[in-house]
This record gives sequence, structure tokens and C-alpha cells, in this order.
Amino acid sequence: MGIIYGLINMAVAYWFFNAAISVRKPAFKWAGIGAVIFLVCLFLGNMAVRQIQGSVQSSNIEKMIEKGYVPSSESKTNVRRQQKKVKGITFMALVNDLLPLILALLVVIFVRAKVLLGVGFKESFQKGGGVGEKLVDMGKKDQE
Repeated sequence: MGIIYGLINMAVAYWFFNAAISVRKPAFKWAGIGAVIFLVCLFLGNMAVRQIQGSVQSSNIEKMIEKGYVPSSESKTNVRRQQKKVKGITFMALVNDLLPLILALLVVIFVRAKVLLGVGFKESFQKGGGVGEKLVDMGKKDQE
């Protein structure tokens, strides 16, 4: 996933760079800001997933102890075998991998729309991203 995150991070930086150029703001600064925001949100998302995993695993172990499970050195492999039999493990693995990415992308989209472009969330996806109107307004102000 690291290579995929890196490629997406470069795409986010390029996306911020183009948006900054279109609204006449420092492009390299905003490309860096977009990349850093993406990485920080990705890191925070991974931390949140690890917390969720830890709480789910501890609750599962507590349920197993209530049923008579006794921890030992051999029991670790038995628990793994039982977890492989549980349906939905692959779904949870996908959620664990994609949740931080989705969170990071949503935050980056929001920051680009609200802070960099200064338009609404939906307007940033319309043709021109709401940027064309801002450029026309800026051109009118320059002519006055």
C-alpha cells in the first residue's frame, strides 16, 4: 500500500498545484500543504484503525476467556486458526486498508474546496471547479 499512497500523495500535490495556479496563489506552497495534509490524515486514520482493531481484539479475547479459554504459548496459533474461519475477515481487512485513505482524501478535498479555492464543497467539482468565476471576478477588479 505504500507505493499506492505515495502515488496518490503526488497526485494530490499536483491537484493542489493546479488549483493554486488557477486562483493565483503560491503554487509550490499549496502543493506542499496538500501533500502534508494528506500524509497527516493518513497517519491519523491508521492510528484510528489500530485503536479500533485493539478494542475489537480485546473484546473478543474477553468473550473467549468467559467461555473457558486459557492463554498459553500454543493458544496463539489456535486463535489465528479460529479467526481464519470467521467470515468477514477479508472485508475487515479491506476496511482497515481503505479507511485511512478515504479519510485523508475527504479531508484534502474539503481543504482544497474551502481554503484554497474558497468555494463550496459541491461547487469545487463542477466544471472549472468554481475557479473560472473567481478568475473573472479578479480580472474585473484588475481592470477597475
